[in-house]
Amino acid sequence: MEAYTPDYDNYNTYVFFGIDSRADDDSWKTGDDDTGTQEGGPSSDVIMLIKVDEESGNAKVVSVYRDTMLDISGEELELDKCNSAYRNTDEYGAINMLEKNLDTKISGYVTANFKTVADCIDSLGGIEVNVEREPLLNAFKDKGKDSIDIINKLIDEMNRAYNTDASHLTDEGLQTLSGIQAVAFSRLRYTEGADLRRAERQREVMMKMLEKLKSSDSTTQRKVMKQMYNDVNTDLEEGELMNLFEALENFDMQDTEGFPYYKKGKRIDGEYYLIPCDLTLNVTEFHKRMYGEEEYVTNGYINEVSKKIEEISGLTAEDAKEEWNDAY
Repeated sequence: MEAYTPDYDNYNTYVFFGIDSRADDDSWKTGDDDTGTQEGGPSSDVIMLIKVDEESGNAKVVSVYRDTMLDISGEELELDKCNSAYRNTDEYGAINMLEKNLDTKISGYVTANFKTVADCIDSLGGIEVNVEREPLLNAFKDKGKDSIDIINKLIDEMNRAYNTDASHLTDEGLQTLSGIQAVAFSRLRYTEGADLRRAERQREVMMKMLEKLKSSDSTTQRKVMKQMYNDVNTDLEEGELMNLFEALENFDMQDTEGFPYYKKGKRIDGEYYLIPCDLTLNVTEFHKRMYGEEEYVTNGYINEVSKKIEEISGLTAEDAKEEWNDAY
């Protein structure tokens, strides 16, 4: 069966990168930032693909889990965590990785670091989030007592990096979080669900920001949107970015999904990976769910990457499962 050629005329797909930069200046925009957690530039801890239908203006969001094993080379097969593509190159290298491994076309990107997101939330007067007190996975018991303890440690880390004084969370429940507090909440990954739950928290913070923006008066909306455009790194024009925000304003967070859909966590040579089981199956499902392409067939490149992932991991589609905490 011949590979299916997607029709890009009916929609645009954008990508949002949230990078693990602690920079409090614009160095992260120029590639001079060395504040990431690993050697090289910062990694893209958040990867969200946003499809906007040209006719209806409706949006659909899929998070690509940061630890997913994909080909990051752009030329020859080099399997690694997909978030390392940004660190090893830049946003365009990360876009190339996504376009090749998911057989899609990216129309534009938006990148923000921790400080950018925190400042935006503060400009909105904070966001209301239900914070749960959750136990830590066994592998992380030495890092704190529970989830709120970890969130407070992340608050301290960002306070030191940005010379801010955000306060600790003292209890669980529905509460208004400041920018630093909300970003710390979104970075938590040591609880049940691990990185899957972190991706959910990241999407929740993003949607709460958009909900707060939508409910604000027109003066606040214009001010915050202008700030967003000035603070993020993007190849979109200001009007295009505003249109993207408007499409997301009507988006239901419950409709978000994560890629890969069929997966299992595994340690390989001491390093944790999320394995697509298998990639051909996952990319086919991605095109059905994201674009409604029922006739989609993967191309030779994706099939080759899929075989290589299976060869290295030893995992097939029969090994896929939703729970993968056992990898820790």
